[in-house]
Amino acid sequence: MRNYELNNIDEEDFGDFIFKVQDSFDISFSREDFADIRTFGEFSDLIIQKLDGEEDSNCSSQQCFYKIKFAISQNTNIALNSINTNSRVELLFPRENRRGIVRQLEKDLDLNLRILEPKKAITGSIFGLGIYSIILFYYNWRVAILIFMFYCIHN
Repeated sequence: MRNYELNNIDEEDFGDFIFKVQDSFDISFSREDFADIRTFGEFSDLIIQKLDGEEDSNCSSQQCFYKIKFAISQNTNIALNSINTNSRVELLFPRENRRGIVRQLEKDLDLNLRILEPKKAITGSIFGLGIYSIILFYYNWRVAILIFMFYCIHN
């Protein structure tokens, strides 16, 4: 590709073009991004760089992703470059050591991820079944024992 210089471009047209590129590719540019851009090829490289998802210190969600990615890599011995947004949870957190890995991640990141906790509706339903089985025990002990066994299995 020839490197056409961007010397004689109308600023308004270029601004409109930038907005269209940002909307089309769902990326954003800052003023600093254009500090060293002199040719169309350099501008194309900038777009490719943004599309590749290189770390940008201005994006908090991206910073969060990279921190979690690094912590997962440190705790699981998975190569850092093999962890991405499409990585399967089963591969990142193997079932046999899942709780330990998550606890260590929570400790390293100093936050409670709550990814292994059941939803409150499920917990409430199971608790309600336990109470219901105790009440039902007074009326029909066979049904109460079945419900209580279900409660114990799922709790």
